[in-house]
Parts: sequence; C-alpha cells; structure tokens
Amino acid sequence: MRSSRGKRAQNSLDHWLLKKPNVTHTDPEPDESPESPDDTRTQAAASTSSQSSRDASVLRSDQTPLNAHRITHFLPLKTDNRKKPAPVLSGRSISSDVTWLGVPLDELQRAPACSGPLTRLKPTNTHTVMIRTDLLHPGKVPVPYPSPDKAFDCWDTEHVKMPCSKHNLFPGQNSTLESRWVIINRVLQKSFSSCEDLKDAILKYNTAQAKGWDFTALDLYCKGLQEDECEQMFGDLIPAMVQLALRVDRLCTQAISLLRCQQCASVTLSQEQVSCLLANAFFCTFPRRSSRRREFSNYPDINFNRLFEGHSQTKQEKLKTLLWYFRRITQQSESTE
Repeated sequence: MRSSRGKRAQNSLDHWLLKKPNVTHTDPEPDESPESPDDTRTQAAASTSSQSSRDASVLRSDQTPLNAHRITHFLPLKTDNRKKPAPVLSGRSISSDVTWLGVPLDELQRAPACSGPLTRLKPTNTHTVMIRTDLLHPGKVPVPYPSPDKAFDCWDTEHVKMPCSKHNLFPGQNSTLESRWVIINRVLQKSFSSCEDLKDAILKYNTAQAKGWDFTALDLYCKGLQEDECEQMFGDLIPAMVQLALRVDRLCTQAISLLRCQQCASVTLSQEQVSCLLANAFFCTFPRRSSRRREFSNYPDINFNRLFEGHSQTKQEKLKTLLWYFRRITQQSESTE
C-alpha cells in the first residue's frame, strides 16, 4: 500500500514536470526492462501534451533533458543588480548616460589666434584706470596714475576710504584729533619679534576693537613655525610687508570707486597696487570697515581681523598661503629695484 502511494506521487511529479511550458520533454531511450502499467499510462498522458510543450519551447535556448531537471531549474533566474563601476576621466567618474564629453582640447581655440586686438585702455565714467597706459612696457612695473604730487582722494560713500586719507582722523590726547595715518606709520615701523608684538601694534590704531578682536588663529600659526621660520617671518617678511603697506599714498594716487551690485563698473590696477592694498588689509589699516553698523556693512570685509580669529585650521592654512604670496611679492620688488 505504501509503495502504491509512492508510485502515484512520483507519477504526479513527472506529469507536472511534463506540463511545464518552459520545459521540453525529450523522450527517454527505451529501457530494456519491462514497463509497468503505471509507466505506460504516464507516457500516454505525456504524449498528448509533449507536442504543445515542444512547440512552446522551440524559442527557448535553456532546454535540458528530463533526467537533468533540478528543483532550482524552476526558480526565476537571478540577475546581477550590482552597479558596474562608472568610467573615469581625469580622476572623475562619468555617468553611463553621458555620450559626449565636449570638444577635444587640441581643437579648442587659443589666444592670440582666437582673439582680436584689444581696444586702447582708457578711463571712462565707469572705468577707473590707476596706471599710466602710455608707459606700459613688457617686463616693467606700471607707473601709478596720476603722479603722487597730484594725488587725490574722496571721502564719501561712493569710494573706498583709504588709510592714507587726510580725512582719516583718530582721537588723540587732550580730546584732539590727529591723523590716523601718522599713527599707523609710527606704530608699524617698530620692530616685531612675536605675534603679541604685531597684535599690540594693530590695536594701537584700532583701540575701539581692542576687546572684540581675537588673534587666536594668527597666534596658533606663529606657534607652529620652526625657530628659523619665525625669525625669518618677523625679521624679514613682516618689515618688508610694512614698507609695502606704507607706500599706499604713492602707489594708489586716486580714489578707488566702490563696485556695487547691478552697476556696470570696473577698476584697473597693477599687481604692485593690489599687493599694497592687501598688505594694508593684513595690518587692518582701512578705516570704518571693522564694524557691521558702519556705512560699509553691505560690503565684504577687507581688513583681515576676521581671518586672525578662531581655532580653525583652515584659517591657518589661508594665512600660510597669504604670507607665501607676500614673500614672493616682496622678493620680486627687491629684485626689480
């Protein structure tokens, strides 16, 4: 009885396998052993469905013989869902959807072939030119315009208020006003040996900011220097930067227009003039630019007091970059002289 049930279960499984549309039944080779009545009935039932099963599976290429069937053959095929690595160009990955990467570099137009002659550089109502364009020569430092004996400045909301302006006054002793530029010259021309000396000098002409300014980033940068690097900075670099900053009254001899949003305007300066302005920004000499409540509150900061504050490693790296720039600039000016 038990063997009869096992045979019927086996016959049912064979019949189910034969009826699967994705399986092609291959007639087994005749066996020499006599067939049982149950096998005869199974083959007779399979003959009626084998033709339709064979027609449905003609287009399939994964046909396997019946005796090679496994239970895993009837499970859905697994697909590899892992993302293939995107192609890389110049260190950056590119999406597989990208079919065009632009014009090859060797086909790009280059100057001077692609650019025509420039128009003559001249000042206009919207263009401030601070150098002599008639004295421009390759390899020579541009000459400031106008000459220092004809210098002029404007103390208003349309121009940069310069540290050397005669209108830049500072409260002195006995409630009197004295030139802030004179104080700046007197303080900065002293020798420096540490960050504390430099901090005290800057605060002497910024007394209103003595309690609010923080020089932590500058102090941490100086403490990270080697002994010889520190001596080079305060013995050579800082004095050279001081001399560059104090030349602003001879290099920037006219008022610099403020550039406002939604207004077409431009300013042309020489590299020497730009480095002079940056040196004054390092020593925080620009007046009325250290408070958010002043008339320049809508403009970016120009003095470096915000760069000197905090413990950020990023600010220390910026200081390293700026001081390296000043070293190159001051060495170039010494070589040209």
